[in-house]
Amino acid sequence: MPRPTGVTVIGCVFLGAGVYLSSIAMIVLVAPKALSTLRALPFLYLIKLMKPYAPLVMGLIWTVVAWGLWQLRNWVRFTPLGC
Repeated sequence: MPRPTGVTVIGCVFLGAGVYLSSIAMIVLVAPKALSTLRALPFLYLIKLMKPYAPLVMGLIWTVVAWGLWQLRNWVRFTPLGC
């Protein structure tokens, strides 16, 4: 059965959000002084508020949900973040 287009689009959005949050959190973990150059990024207040570990975990969860959507796994339908 081919994957529906809507599921592909939602999976791409989840993957983009997951990679974005994970990459910014990793930058903050590796180079904490880089925060002054990252001022214009959206959701930076979240990383400052919750420290970089929570956005890193959330980004990884969103990436796993995107992978599950692309594989058409049934467990994704029951996740709170899934469709």
